[in-house]
Amino acid sequence: MREQINKVKNFGQFINKNKKESMKKYDDYKTDKSKRDLTKEELNKIDWTKYKIIVPTEKDKKELEAAFEHIHYSDIDTDFITVNQLAHEYLNDDVAKGTYNNIIVDETLFKSIENRKG
Repeated sequence: MREQINKVKNFGQFINKNKKESMKKYDDYKTDKSKRDLTKEELNKIDWTKYKIIVPTEKDKKELEAAFEHIHYSDIDTDFITVNQLAHEYLNDDVAKGTYNNIIVDETLFKSIENRKG
């Protein structure tokens, strides 16, 4: 049992090193690595990960938004672009005017892909 607890505490070390190294980081797009933030031009060069999350009901969407908000305020490495993208999936117009997320409510589409494996 103690070994399992230690594995959970040190989960990051169990991530496949090659996968972790292949994830894009914001620093990959910085021309001046000493600066904290990217410039507008650098942000425009990012090859964002493209995805949509399809759910059957508004209830499912709200549940996912709450989970993503929890993840957002957890101790995660948001230097990885896709990790940061996912952590912000809680944002919507109710949370911050003009924002949206990639969680789409479409019961018909969901049912048509429900049994498909990734």
